[in-house]
Amino acid sequence: MLNFRTLALAFCASYLEAQDASQRPELQSILVLPFANSTAVRGLDWIGESVAETLRDRLVAAGIPHVFERPERQEAYRRLSVRPYVPITRATALKLGLSVDADIILYGDYEILSPSSTAITPQSSVKFTARILDGRLLRAGLEFASTGRLEELAVLQNHLAWQTLQTLTPALAPSFTEFDRQHPLIRVDAIESYVRGLLAPKPEEKYRLFSEAAKRDERYSQARFELGRLQLDRGNFRDAAAWLEQVPPGDVHHFEATFFLGIARYRAGEYVAAEHAFEKVLADLPLGRVLNNLALAQARQGRAKNVETLAKAREDDPTDGDYAFNAGYLLWRQGNFKAALVPLEIALARNPEDSEAAMFLGLCQRADPAALKEAPLENRERLKTRLDETAYRQLKMLVEGGLKPR
Repeated sequence: MLNFRTLALAFCASYLEAQDASQRPELQSILVLPFANSTAVRGLDWIGESVAETLRDRLVAAGIPHVFERPERQEAYRRLSVRPYVPITRATALKLGLSVDADIILYGDYEILSPSSTAITPQSSVKFTARILDGRLLRAGLEFASTGRLEELAVLQNHLAWQTLQTLTPALAPSFTEFDRQHPLIRVDAIESYVRGLLAPKPEEKYRLFSEAAKRDERYSQARFELGRLQLDRGNFRDAAAWLEQVPPGDVHHFEATFFLGIARYRAGEYVAAEHAFEKVLADLPLGRVLNNLALAQARQGRAKNVETLAKAREDDPTDGDYAFNAGYLLWRQGNFKAALVPLEIALARNPEDSEAAMFLGLCQRADPAALKEAPLENRERLKTRLDETAYRQLKMLVEGGLKPR
């Protein structure tokens, strides 16, 4: 099984073996900017944001390993003091891309063609124009467009995504008919509610809008994913699980949703279900953080296999002190004070300011069984709450030859 450390070492070896720079594997990163509003009508920012989110999801689903996420894009705008959703020059688009070290920048705009630019209805004709910049060569690429009625937004966005694939990586682009079939055509009112939810500043408003989106189109798995995340953050673990279970295989967020599902089940005390969720993620993403959470779910069931699982997590990333802490903490909980000393010492060496590791190390050194009954010392194990699958998939694709040299 290829773990993250194995992939990283394999990539470094293959990179160093390539004496000619032109033969080194290409790691292409893409920044998709929200499309600019070229109309005179305000309040349409959700359209430009929707294009950016959809293009990103479609590119990731097609197999492109690194397309910058929304928080990274927002940080680029903030850092350069650029307003989103307004028309920008090629130079500004390039600066935004260079600020996050993007290889390719995809940006564009949209305009209302009919019946008028001031009365926007689902029947209004809208034209999207996309432009591609090569951030490495500092030059413009192709420009392409997609035109139709606003109520056909899902089709128009699929068409833009397909044209982007045809331009950047033709080998990953099937026929448009097949590409369109792979992605459900969500109702435009559901898309609007969902994107307005992404843009909303308050969690309560986000939840209301995501709920509207999920209600208006039962196929809208992205809305269900966001509802699950919100409920998880609120501590409503069973409600979170109910939403996250509705993100199907094939959805770009499926593995992340299943990882969060495992966390929700764990926090709800449903350890068998949590173990099952983490195992499903592990089958495709053999990451230390997944192994860590799986081990904790196993330990909650009294299964000795957790020791072996945590050992594998530590092999994946020996620098992460949380894995060592968990190993030591679980051994302490079992009353195995002597065995707990080494992993707790490792955790403290990884982070000398880890006061919890220092506390439990002291308890193990005193070997006092009375402390095991103290309630404040329970539930101190450390779950990993982020999946970080992008970096893993990048390395896996490079090692397996999925990316071609420049």
